[in-house]
Amino acid sequence: MRWSELKCLRQAKPTRFAFKCARTALALATVVSLSIPAYAQGPVTDMDNWIRFPPRPRTPAPAPSEAANVTPTTQATPKATPAISPTPASAPKPAPTPPPNPRDSWVQFPIRSAAPAVMNVPPPEIQAPPTRAPLEQAAGNPKIKKFSFKGNQRITELELSRVVEKYIGITINTDVLVQATEAVNNTYRKMGYLAFAEMPNQDLTDGNVLIQIAEARFSGSVVEDPTGQLNKTKLVQNTIEHQQPVNSLIDLKAIDKASSVITELPGVKANVSLRPGANSGETEAVATISEGKKIEGNVSLDSAGAKSIGELRALGKATLNNPLGLADTADVQAVHSKGMDFMRVGYSLPVGYSGWRAGINATNSQYHLVSSEFRSLNAKGPSSSQGIDLSIPLAREREMQMSLQFAFDQKRFRNEAANEVQSQYRGTALTSTLSGSFSQNAYSTTSGQAQFVRGTIDLSGSTAAHISSDSSTVQTAGNYAKLKFNVSQKLDFDSKNSGLISLQSQFANKNLDSSEKFYLGGMQGVRAYPSNEAGGSLGNLVTMEWQRQLNWQDNRWTASGFVDYGDVTINRNNNYLGASSLNQYSLSGYGVWLGGSIPSSQGISTWRLIWSHRLGNNPGANSTTGADQDGTKVLNRFRFSLNHAF
Repeated sequence: MRWSELKCLRQAKPTRFAFKCARTALALATVVSLSIPAYAQGPVTDMDNWIRFPPRPRTPAPAPSEAANVTPTTQATPKATPAISPTPASAPKPAPTPPPNPRDSWVQFPIRSAAPAVMNVPPPEIQAPPTRAPLEQAAGNPKIKKFSFKGNQRITELELSRVVEKYIGITINTDVLVQATEAVNNTYRKMGYLAFAEMPNQDLTDGNVLIQIAEARFSGSVVEDPTGQLNKTKLVQNTIEHQQPVNSLIDLKAIDKASSVITELPGVKANVSLRPGANSGETEAVATISEGKKIEGNVSLDSAGAKSIGELRALGKATLNNPLGLADTADVQAVHSKGMDFMRVGYSLPVGYSGWRAGINATNSQYHLVSSEFRSLNAKGPSSSQGIDLSIPLAREREMQMSLQFAFDQKRFRNEAANEVQSQYRGTALTSTLSGSFSQNAYSTTSGQAQFVRGTIDLSGSTAAHISSDSSTVQTAGNYAKLKFNVSQKLDFDSKNSGLISLQSQFANKNLDSSEKFYLGGMQGVRAYPSNEAGGSLGNLVTMEWQRQLNWQDNRWTASGFVDYGDVTINRNNNYLGASSLNQYSLSGYGVWLGGSIPSSQGISTWRLIWSHRLGNNPGANSTTGADQDGTKVLNRFRFSLNHAF
């Protein structure tokens, strides 16, 4: 609202400024729904889970039972007379076999990192089994004519034949046979299957080579919870067996996904490993549960608030993990400024065995306009909401994370001015959100979110003046739909320099209530402008940053330069009497910020200082004073944020 409009409102009768005041107050309602900024969140500590299973035995004797119960056959050795040509002199000589070490009998690799964020690490490579002793030398030079396979179910013979076809026509010797066998083993590993390939005793005279494959079968899961962290350990057991059915061939991707779901359970630490089953050829999963972080949260202080309700804000959030032993969470979040108090409480727990979570939440807020230009209006009002939500993990892989969330909310708003109710209405919204992140490699990460909202604004309980004003102008009452999405790309050029570009957009099918609009100004928008500047039913925002990592006294600092650009369409339909001729415009700015993090035994503290300067003019400013909608004109804007996560 412009200064000239506010001046007229103070002189007008209440019925004349009702709509203008209501519109201003409703715009402020968006402030109370602000969550704690993403940059203020604490880090996640990595925790690796491990699969263990044995490599090929060093000798041709049968493998011991502890070798994941995938029993290999004996070493491939030609029978009698048709001789095998000796290994060429140019071939590398095999290293002498060292004395057996019991600790060498297992190969380990991590299933996944426990951190739910994108992991910029390549898939683990399993250590190659020790080289076999060379085959006995004999006369003759038979060549490989054909490979055949026995025991393979996961991978077809045609696929395996393509893997080893490059060895066809090569003179048979130890190195070639070992390489062909390892090529099969590597194929199973890359496809995420637990299996063991080797060559049994056979006659290689005719050049036909048989590779024996033992694919591990899943016998079930066992949960070890010695300290009783979970009331129902069946949750963990059923989660594993839901992803990896009992009596099926082991799929390491399924085990990996189950491990991902389990490690995300709040308040506990979980480690999933594989060990030999009771019968030959079987493998079982063991999930070990221990105590995790019971309470976590953060507190922060920033200057991101709106001037009308106080720019200085104090924020806090606390989460109680696993309070009832059900892998549940209870959390409370609060925001306070000079003219606003907001609180949100929520509770969630797991549903089913695929990582789904269901939750309930409620919010309550109260605002009072405190800036000098609004103080005489005594504008204030409460708002509240109640909601339910359901989150579904769609993908939990090393390179990709994806989730789907559904939420339904009921909202109530009331706005008062000059000791009279100016508006009082309700709203409902059904929201579907698809979010995810993808790592192309260790240097590039893409993240994004698409959100569709279908809602209703009900003015039936509001004042007659508000209903009449809305129906003759913007017509926000009734059903509405909007689509909002954002996508960002971060690219690490080297260990110290990275680039970031992000895009946000919102589309709507009609004019939106102020609580649903897209705003350009603020710390999360065009940073050179005040919070809630330039709101519209439709909008776009582009941000580009160059970040430089610095180290000082064992603390990590980041210096960044940025450019912000955004545009809005105030009304989707602007063809009503008295509509402003300025319905579309853009804002832009640039600046720098400096931030850092300080870890300690009590958590991690982060800070950020921001300087920004506007590019060009604000088309939506007051035509007389040039002031922004909050009544100020700040060309060089400074902001800060302090956060401590525990």
